[in-house]
Amino acid sequence: MKNRYKIPLVLFCLLLIWPYPGPGPGAVVSPLTEPITDRQWKQMGALVLDCVRGLGGGRGHRAPGAIIRGDPGFDRPGRTLFFVSLSDGRTPARVNFAEGPALNAAFSNCMVNLYGDKAAHAGMSLVKIHIANNLADLGIFNEFIRYSVKVGLQGIAVASPDGRVPFAFLPEEISANDLIGTGGRFDVGGMAAYLDRTGRDGRKFTELLANLKTRILRFDVEARFYDGTAFLPTFRGHRLYGEAGDEDLRSSLDLAAQYLAGIVGPEGRFVYLYNPVTDAEESGYNVVRHAGTVYAMMELYQHSRSDEILEAAKRAIAYLWNATKPCPPPETSAYCVVEGGTTKLGANALAAVALAKYAEATSDYGHSKTMNRLCQRMVAIQRKSGEFYPHIQTYSGGGESRNFVSAYYPGEAILALTRVYGLDRDKKWLDAADAAANWLIAVRDRGKTIDKLDHDHWLLYGLNELYRYRKKPLFLDHARKIVDAIVAHQNTRAEYPDQVGMYGYTSNSNQVATRSEGLMAAWRLFTAAGDVPYAQKALRAAELGVRFQLGTQIREETAMYFPVPPKALGGFGRSLDDRKIQIDNVQHNVSAILALLKARGMGRGASP
Repeated sequence: MKNRYKIPLVLFCLLLIWPYPGPGPGAVVSPLTEPITDRQWKQMGALVLDCVRGLGGGRGHRAPGAIIRGDPGFDRPGRTLFFVSLSDGRTPARVNFAEGPALNAAFSNCMVNLYGDKAAHAGMSLVKIHIANNLADLGIFNEFIRYSVKVGLQGIAVASPDGRVPFAFLPEEISANDLIGTGGRFDVGGMAAYLDRTGRDGRKFTELLANLKTRILRFDVEARFYDGTAFLPTFRGHRLYGEAGDEDLRSSLDLAAQYLAGIVGPEGRFVYLYNPVTDAEESGYNVVRHAGTVYAMMELYQHSRSDEILEAAKRAIAYLWNATKPCPPPETSAYCVVEGGTTKLGANALAAVALAKYAEATSDYGHSKTMNRLCQRMVAIQRKSGEFYPHIQTYSGGGESRNFVSAYYPGEAILALTRVYGLDRDKKWLDAADAAANWLIAVRDRGKTIDKLDHDHWLLYGLNELYRYRKKPLFLDHARKIVDAIVAHQNTRAEYPDQVGMYGYTSNSNQVATRSEGLMAAWRLFTAAGDVPYAQKALRAAELGVRFQLGTQIREETAMYFPVPPKALGGFGRSLDDRKIQIDNVQHNVSAILALLKARGMGRGASP
């Protein structure tokens, strides 16, 4: 190519990808200058409910174009977007919005739009309202631009050449349908398809983006969700918990129980990893987590006496039994849980824990032989020092060992051996658990400072159980060190309100839930030992952690934006940003939340 063509071509390419500077006439939307007060939210919420009830054919609703009067705050200038999302809980939310030169005008216009399309919204009982604030003009749309949008926190509006906003996407819509990629690029095809699925016009949307004068606006939101009694504040789509009350914990557990009961197939296999964004079951399975989830289900049954959760747990136990085989020689009288041609110490341990909880919760001891033989295997691979080895072994081919050591399998084994001892009083299980705990403390964890110590929740479970029978100061001292390590790592302040209670820089749900489990086990241990200061320390950190955990659960206010809301409802996402639901996310959150609820009952004089 000759040089005289190169410079014009480069300039042309830059023109295509470079954002156009400066806002166009009428395209800038002014932010609301003051936050909406609780009283104002209550006023708006009452009018929205009146309108929605009118949509459903109810009586006594007010005029659909009602403008909030008597409060100067609603008349403040500033172009405003007002949203109302409606869902029946079975299908994705219908999002209605309108704009206006002030809040009252935007609100009134939205109500008129809703009532004008009342047939499409009849029977929708879930209501969520949003007000856009801090709107920023990002320039003329360009498909090559990576837009700076905080997914889950910020929404996007599309302004036409005349300045109107015919299309807008809430933060929940974007994150629940993956409308903006991690790099900040718009999935235009996905956005258009989503609009079509939810009663809007995807073709007009794509035509608008093709106009070279179309501009993109980014906005933050204030939002409230109606739970049937009041409009609750939300953040990042989920409700905010100033304090997690007992009813919050109970309702969370009820939803989680429904989710777990619904994902156990006829053969007892779980939907291991569900992606609510794509409505797809993703590949992978882990029998250790299967067994742990059965344990959590039996805890739920013990709490609620739900026949549905019990029947689902029985199917999952049958799957576990089918994975249980006689161990490789020379321990053929023992049982090994086998998956993918290997047997793991953790699988045997959590299978025994699950079966022990089943016996305790149902008074059905039909699995006693299986528990005994699972424990035989654990004792068989315990060295004289108390160490368990190997942690993973090839099942066929003579039982060749694999060079893998888990930080958590030994604690799981201690818990299993102690729980089974509690049922059959066979002293060799207790002796093995005691020896294992001594090795972990005196050898594995010897000399470690709290910043190097594993936050071993399973060991805290095990030490709590073991201390009932062997009241060694060594167990108490080590539990204190682990609690110190956990508490030192917890965030008591954060950039965003829903990040308080997590650990470090990640909002991983399991990392918080497992620590909360460990803290609650430590609380029981310290309470039994009369160590009030450490019991309070563990409980305070667990309370903070559980409050964070509740924000990772997919409840009605977040599920309503997914393609198939009922399939996600009650599950716990991997993090605040990643809503994929893996069974151990649900397992650990359930166990932690239930432990806290029980502790509160004990504090009021109830039995554990």
